[in-house]
Amino acid sequence: MNDTTHAPGTYTVFNALTYTRQELHVTGEGADVYAAASGVYPATFLRQATLEDVAAVLACPLTKVYAFTPAPVPTIGKARACRLHRLMGRLGLHEHYGLAARALGRDVFSLAALTEAEARAVWAFVVNLLPHARELAA
Repeated sequence: MNDTTHAPGTYTVFNALTYTRQELHVTGEGADVYAAASGVYPATFLRQATLEDVAAVLACPLTKVYAFTPAPVPTIGKARACRLHRLMGRLGLHEHYGLAARALGRDVFSLAALTEAEARAVWAFVVNLLPHARELAA
């Protein structure tokens, strides 16, 4: 058994053993295996696979991975970003994106595009900077 886990997303592979091109739509629970689309023919569902099956296919020396498209990562969205903007404004903080960038160590162009973990890291940074922020948020 292969315990290697692969990132969620779509893998386009060619298997020389079966001489087929397939798409593996991998999630955290398993994968759907499709015969890859070609020409005018759409992708055709073949079967469901476990994560162990996916690991075995991708580890096979006769399998060539042509493309990988990562699954989209959920973000906090506009409503939560608006609330974070308002809280930072009430605290007298004006450079919201710069503050988020310092908290995360990377450029931030939209608070709505932050993941849940990133938003929590930004809030922890704000609370560390201004301890009374928790009282204002309550």
